[in-house]
Formats: sequence, C-alpha cells, structure tokens
Amino acid sequence: MTEIFRRRYFISLSYMLIAVVGVVAWLNIPLEMAPDLRLPSVTVSYSWGSTSPEVMEQEVTRRVEQSANRLRNVEQIRSVTREGRSQVTITFEKETPVEYRVLELQEYLYALRETLPPQERQPSINRSIPQELQEQETFMAWSISGNRTSRELYRFARQRIELQLLGFEGLAEIEIQGAEDPALTIRFNRKLIEQYGVEPGPILDDIRNRLNWRSTGFVEEKGSRYSLLIPPRFASLDDIREMNISLPGSNRQVSLREIAEISVEDYPVKSLKRLNGKPALSMTFVRESGSDAMKLAATLRAEMKRIEATLPDDITLQLERDSTEELRAQFDDLQYQSVFSILLVFIILLLFIRRVRAPFVILGSILFSLLMSISILFFLNYTMNVLTLAGLTVALGMIIDNAVVVFEQLNPGLPADRERRMEHVKKELPYTFVPVLGSTLTTIGIFVPLFFAMEELQLFLVPLAVALTLTLGSSVLVALSWIPYSLIWLVPAKATGQERTLKKRLRK
Repeated sequence: MTEIFRRRYFISLSYMLIAVVGVVAWLNIPLEMAPDLRLPSVTVSYSWGSTSPEVMEQEVTRRVEQSANRLRNVEQIRSVTREGRSQVTITFEKETPVEYRVLELQEYLYALRETLPPQERQPSINRSIPQELQEQETFMAWSISGNRTSRELYRFARQRIELQLLGFEGLAEIEIQGAEDPALTIRFNRKLIEQYGVEPGPILDDIRNRLNWRSTGFVEEKGSRYSLLIPPRFASLDDIREMNISLPGSNRQVSLREIAEISVEDYPVKSLKRLNGKPALSMTFVRESGSDAMKLAATLRAEMKRIEATLPDDITLQLERDSTEELRAQFDDLQYQSVFSILLVFIILLLFIRRVRAPFVILGSILFSLLMSISILFFLNYTMNVLTLAGLTVALGMIIDNAVVVFEQLNPGLPADRERRMEHVKKELPYTFVPVLGSTLTTIGIFVPLFFAMEELQLFLVPLAVALTLTLGSSVLVALSWIPYSLIWLVPAKATGQERTLKKRLRK
C-alpha cells in the first residue's frame, strides 16, 4: 500500500480531480427542503353512493385487484372496502418506474369501465405520500386578483399562467383554487320524462361515456410505449342536444333537446377569496420530488414577472408563499457557519498540536472528504436537503478525528530525507490503519439498521444514513492517503545537523 506514495503525480492528479468534481457537484446538486417523499405505491379509489361494503367488494374491489395483478413489479396489493368506497393500494418493488406502471394501470381501468356498474364514478389514482409530508411538495403559492369575475380570473390563470409554466422541468402541477372549470348542465323536463318513462341516470352515464377518451390498449416500438385512444364522440353542445333517446316500450326516439335544456355554466365553488377588496384566486405550485427547488423557484419568479407584464393593468399577481426562502436562508447561513467552523478548527489545531503545518494538512483531509462524499451523492442522484446535510454535519467530527489520529501517528519522528520518510510511513501506517478503520466501521454499523426501518421512516432515515456512511468512508480513504502524501511530498524537509554545519562552513 505504501508503494503508491512514490507515485507523486498520480496522487496529485487524483486529488485535483476530486477537488474539481466535488466543486462541480456542489454547484449542480439539486437543493430542496426534504428528499423524495413518494412511496413506491399508488392508491386507486372508487366511490358509489351508499352501496354496502359487500357489494362494493364484489363489484369493484375484486375487479380492480385483478387488473392490478396484471402489472409488473408488484410486491403487494392491499384493499379497504367501506360503504360506498373502495381503495386498492398497489405497492411496487424498489426502483420500479412507478410513473410507467400508473400509465399501464390507467389503460387497464379504462378497459374495466365496461364491466363496472353504470353508477360508478371515475376512479382517482394517487401516488402515496405520507399525509404529514404532503405540504413539502407544495413549495410556492401565488394569487391572481382584479376587478373581474372569478371565471375571467380563472381563464387568465389557465391560459396565461398554467399552460405556459407546466412545461418547465421540475414543476409537476399548478392547482387553481377559488374557481372551477365550467360544467355541462342538463336540466330535464320532469313532466316529459315522466310521460315518456325515461330514466335520467342512464342518459347521464351515456353522455359521460361519450365525452371521455377511451383506451384500446397500447403498442411498444423501439423501447417506447404508445397508448391507443379513441376520442370523444361529442364535439359540441349541438351534438349533445341532438343525441337520440329511445323511449321505453316503443320504437320511437326523441332528441335530448326535446326533454332537457343543455348549457355550460360555472361550477359551484366551495370557497371565495378576496384580496384588497377584489376577487382573487389562489395558485399552488407543486414541484416534482428530487427537483432543484431553489433553481425552480428562481425560474418561476422570473416567469411570473414576465407574465404579469403581459396581463391587463387591472389584474395583479402576488406571491403568497415561497418555502425556498427559508431554504435559501439556511444555505446562506450554512456557508457562513462553514467558514467560521474551518477557522475555528484551524485555530484549535494550531493551539493544541502547535505545528503550523498540521492545520493545513488536516483541513485538506476534511475538505477532500466532504468533496468526495458530495460527488458520490450527486452521481447517486441524491439531493442536498436537511437530511443529507445532517448526515454531513454528524460525520464532520469523525472526519476530524480520523485526520488528527493519522497525522499524530505519522508526524512524530518524521525524517528530513524523503526516502526515509517513505520508510517511516511504511512502518507507522499499519498501526494507524486498523484503529481508524475499526472506529469508522463501528460508527457506520450504528446506522445500518436504518436501512431496514419501516418504509415511511426510510424516507427520512436512509438519506441521512447514506450521507453519513459515504462521508465516513471517504474520510478513511482520504486520511490514509492524503496525510501520508502531504507529509512525504508537501511538507518542507528540515536539514539535519550535519547538513546545517556543512552549509555554515560553505558560507565562511
């Protein structure tokens, strides 16, 4: 092992590479408050009035479970059936591309619709996020207000903001609250439907089915999957009005316009909001897990300013909440604290070890260890968040201990001649390797059980354990290579007594 220290330029280039890659990783690693909070599972929910649990299970839950069993990488299927409610939770294996499995599931559920009761409502498919953590994904909120109706504000929000911003990388969704999409309203003439013996329920179900896109499966070509969809059979309100209704007990048909009024009206809202005495809507921005929250927030701020300049003068945009402001403040504080900590460690090492070269060698070991661990986190697609930062912080004390132990073992009795330094390092390094590696592995072993915790807890504990393990492992490699290299090649050699006497004689 010690023979590698003769390759001076190889080690020098290696640490230059660690420094360059580490700085690039630090500048490009995504920053967010918390790591990816989504579990590798989805929940399919159906509702059907006040239907008994037995009927819901027989007619809905079991059929959804059969469709879920057709998916790949399924680890577990759990279902809960209540009165009028059916929830099927599908848990996938780790590292499964859940987004693609959701697309497959949607296709299967489209095909399943023909076999479900006509009263059954459209299902909802949601990625599983612990309830107490869902707000972490909603990182920014804006309001749009003006002397306009809620419907006009909603139209501006949809066309001028939502449609323009949803293409940005990292932005998952924009939720507009305070107004809804216009709704198709059908008012039946009660006397006529009683006279004709027509039931409104089947008519509404037929209209709903004709307004939906229908799946006919998918094809795979060159590694990509393409869904095959049939478009809605209604293109306008007139098409709906001219829909033929068969009268029970006869061959006669009437158009829907003869027994009902069809129009498009505002959907009743559940809440109203005003800002400075003007009608207002709230826009909640939901980001994708793993995206760089700070860069995304800066991009959205700039885009919202640009969009506001294109809106009418009486419409204003106002930022209500930006969770990245706290994150930005924490990282700014972290930079000042890091500089202060480095200076403090330098002074302490200088006071206790009482050698000027010691702080520089040990601080170099600390910085290279941190840069190496950040580089590995970056290439493993981890983000820099409160948990990975906590892992780096907890490991910092152990990094200093490893560097100090190796330095104190190798530095005493260090000869002036580099060949003799090589022999000194070769002799003393084994006595350092075992205790440093043993103490580091003991500390890492404490965090190994975190990898086997409950799935919900792993969202928090695994990033912490990974950051700490990588940092401690990097500190062992760096301390056992950087410090011997520095003592052999970077620390100036001191002249021996004979050399000093010879120099004095030459001067005379």
